[in-house]
This record gives sequence, structure tokens and C-alpha cells, in this order.
Amino acid sequence: MFEDVPLDVRHHTFKTKPRFPKEWRLTQKRREELEALRKQSFLLDETKTKEGTLIDGAQRIQHALAPPAEDVQDKVAELLTVPAHSRQSGRGPRPQRR
Repeated sequence: MFEDVPLDVRHHTFKTKPRFPKEWRLTQKRREELEALRKQSFLLDETKTKEGTLIDGAQRIQHALAPPAEDVQDKVAELLTVPAHSRQSGRGPRPQRR
């Protein structure tokens, strides 16, 4: 047995477990307030759905992650091609690099 071996606990710091304050507990009054807020939010979402102004987050994400259509890629490629002689920098011709 280890009864005769001394135990040195000077290096150990004992941690206290935090306790949940009683004031933070969910009361019946707070539950009713939260339920009223949820109902109000639900009614607001219903009216936006009827008006067509409700934004579907999942649909927006899928649209953003979807690859662009082919006709859009062709238009972007056309916009990016600029002939060298039509650049208007306002400084005159550029010196040639060697």
C-alpha cells in the first residue's frame, strides 16, 4: 500500500467548478415571452412568403456555388480580350522590354 509514501500537492492547483446562477434559470414568464417572439417571427415570415420577399438562404448558397452558365463565360471572355493597340493609358507608347 502507499500509505507510508508522502503526497506532495503543492504544484497542483485545485479548480473550482462554476455553478449556474439561479437568476439565469428559464422561468415560465420568460418561456411565454420567447414563445410570443417566435410566433411573431413566424407570422412575419408567412407574410414575406406571401409577398414573395422572403429570402431562401439555402437557395442563395446553391446559386452562388453553382458553376456559371456557358453564355456568361463567353461574354466574360469577350470582355477581357483587349487588343494591345487600343489601350488608352494617356502617357504615350510604352517602352519595349528586352
